[in-house]
Amino acid sequence: MNQEPAILSGRQCGACTVCCKVLPISTEAFNKTANVLCTHCNEGQGCRIYQSRPGFCRSFYCDWRLNPQIPATWRPDKSGIFIQRIAREHIEEIGENYNTAHGVLLVLLRPDAIDRPALIDAIADYVSRRVPIFLSIPGPAGYLPAQIFLNDIMENAVAGRDLHEMMIIVRQAFAALTRQEFEPVPDFG
Repeated sequence: MNQEPAILSGRQCGACTVCCKVLPISTEAFNKTANVLCTHCNEGQGCRIYQSRPGFCRSFYCDWRLNPQIPATWRPDKSGIFIQRIAREHIEEIGENYNTAHGVLLVLLRPDAIDRPALIDAIADYVSRRVPIFLSIPGPAGYLPAQIFLNDIMENAVAGRDLHEMMIIVRQAFAALTRQEFEPVPDFG
């Protein structure tokens, strides 16, 4: 059963259009590659076809709108952090010992986002709840984000509540991401 997620009160998209750029969309009705602004989007204003936007867009909510543990100040366009829930069936890289319905892709949209207050706390919360979490940076137009699975490398530091070690791990993961090659968005046509 596909249940509609609960949207947090007071968290509206407003002028944020990050999802209109970073997400690839491939449906019968509409195709858009990753990291290219949707042709229907007025950046910083919203969708020009909001009333008739594609079903994918109607049903997508970033985790900032869904998760009360994410600070209210982290709207993606303001914080530089985009958090996307990924259905469990779309995650191949993790073991069966994660029994959540979704994982999380935490995309750092700009380099200074790594210094965001509460970033380590947010990552530690996902790790401690055994929600699969991937640190990510966006690729160029037409490429998927580079990503690193954080749970395994963060588990001991989170269990020990070692904030310093957690920050070192996240910075090392971020540095490794900047050296990764990006994969092209698959052709679904």
